Amino acid sequence: MNELLAATEVGHVDISLEFRPRLDVGMNAVEIDRLWGEGYSGAGVKLGMVDTGVTGHPNLQLAGYSYWGNDPTTSDQCDHGTYVAGIIRSNHAIYRGAAYGSSIYSAKAANTDCIADTPAVNAALVWLDSKGAKIVSNTLGSNVDSNGNDGIEKYFDWWVVTRSVFLAVAAGNTPVGGSHYVDIPGGAYNIVTVGNVDDKNTVSRTNDWIYSTSAWGVANSTRAKPDVVAPGTLIKSTNNQLGFSDVRPDGLRITGTSFAVPHVVGLAGLLRHLDSGADYLELKGRVLTGDYFLRDTWSSVWAWSYIDGYWARQSSYAASGSVGHQQWWETNVYLHAGYYNTFTLVWNREMSAYNQVRGFSDLDLVLQCPGGVSDSSTSAVNNVEKVSMTRPTGTTCKLRVYGFLPSGITSQSFRIVGLSI
Repeated sequence: MNELLAATEVGHVDISLEFRPRLDVGMNAVEIDRLWGEGYSGAGVKLGMVDTGVTGHPNLQLAGYSYWGNDPTTSDQCDHGTYVAGIIRSNHAIYRGAAYGSSIYSAKAANTDCIADTPAVNAALVWLDSKGAKIVSNTLGSNVDSNGNDGIEKYFDWWVVTRSVFLAVAAGNTPVGGSHYVDIPGGAYNIVTVGNVDDKNTVSRTNDWIYSTSAWGVANSTRAKPDVVAPGTLIKSTNNQLGFSDVRPDGLRITGTSFAVPHVVGLAGLLRHLDSGADYLELKGRVLTGDYFLRDTWSSVWAWSYIDGYWARQSSYAASGSVGHQQWWETNVYLHAGYYNTFTLVWNREMSAYNQVRGFSDLDLVLQCPGGVSDSSTSAVNNVEKVSMTRPTGTTCKLRVYGFLPSGITSQSFRIVGLSI
């Protein structure tokens, strides 16, 4: 370069920059584009969204739509749902949605004032289920701190289990001077609660950070929420003006946990395309295991996982089991020499009815290898546990789950998802 600059015949030198396509930068930043490169688009997968409706757009094709509330249209009067839909399914060559080949169903639950009530949200879920949408986004929140036991949170937990639905929900955006706790319904146990990362509009993650208003934690509890985080800051997506933007006409930026949720829903759609037999609990395990930072602990910044399409795709180990009270379940796993191995245990809060909790089981996860080498995760309040280990030599180890079950539950089912790299 110095020789080039010194040459008398050279008057000016421009440094070539790398430009990456955007919906925005987010899809590339979280490596969803790598699944596209393997041919996964969400084709054949039905996704649903509970939101403010979707305005017709040349790059959005809806498989179905309906509405509840006092606005008798399915279009988006709130400049919200159309953006969310584009992040999931826009078919634009540059501003492409995560699961651009999927079938998406829009359930409009918002009234003309852009507020939805609980009956409308519940009815929207029922309609989506009737259409076969088993991966669903809900970005409608309450601005009320969650303790995990509000009526709609119990309903969501019941719905996830009884309908086998992967349900991703916005963590909420904390107001200036307000508490940092996730909003109702983000404290529900069986959902995937999503926080907002500012990716600084770069593919590199070295400068990424959780957005300042992204909610975390559960009121009156030490429970770990959100479950995952994803890009949700200045996301350029389909708008009501039939184009693409990251700022609404009124100047409001397309920023918030609402716009992180569809990244997660789209990723789940790609994983279902990859493995049609993966149920909602396995999908949850894969999204939580596929953490960009390859961590086995929760933090208020990165949650359990800063989603990564490639690591989630590689999280191919899956085991199902059940355990009784004060009993062990175990299986052998082989850890290859020098490989990083991580395992995630997920299970549900059990419900007797849509408004009645049957009980919450306390499960512990242990990875136990010869010579007394082990790692364990033993939270008493979360329904997620993670362990990890790297061995210098190939080793057969035991993956063990211990159950401490409440009265009324005789057996607790679970999934374990693992990644070895």
